[in-house]
Amino acid sequence: MEKIEPVKVLYREDVLNIENKGTTTNTRSNTVSLAYSGKLPDILAYLQRETNLTRRTIVNILKSSGRLGEFAINPQRFMDEVVKCIQHELHRLMMSGIVYEKLPAWFKVETPIGTYNPDWAIVKHEDDMLYLVRETKSTKDRNKLRPSEKDKIACGKAHFKALEVDFKVITNILEI
Repeated sequence: MEKIEPVKVLYREDVLNIENKGTTTNTRSNTVSLAYSGKLPDILAYLQRETNLTRRTIVNILKSSGRLGEFAINPQRFMDEVVKCIQHELHRLMMSGIVYEKLPAWFKVETPIGTYNPDWAIVKHEDDMLYLVRETKSTKDRNKLRPSEKDKIACGKAHFKALEVDFKVITNILEI
């Protein structure tokens, strides 16, 4: 993360002199750094809302960063940059943990309108296996889906509910 700097205000002053012999201008410009002087926002609530991490995890990240002092310099910029860093690392961790395995036959669901094959992910923890079945669509608004998609999703949802497998329709990877 780049070093957090105070807010800088650049101003320019132009003076126009009108005289008998013509006009002249005089320009001055200056940059002023403004120190933050208000009440500091609730950084933990903001970061928790933006990253879905626990407060404890966020506190550990902030402490171990060694950069918490920069929060008082420009609080909003600091919080926004921390969110970007955390999201980048979360995406990197998700991508590094992806392991592709053959799709078990039971992930294909025969429905009255044809075979339904959802998008899915399997998360393994030691010897236990947790199945997460996800259907990725551009919208969660059922009215914007084709009728056959709506029907297959409804059939798949009922099928995986009977198997006690977690099933959701999502629009992006952060919803997994």
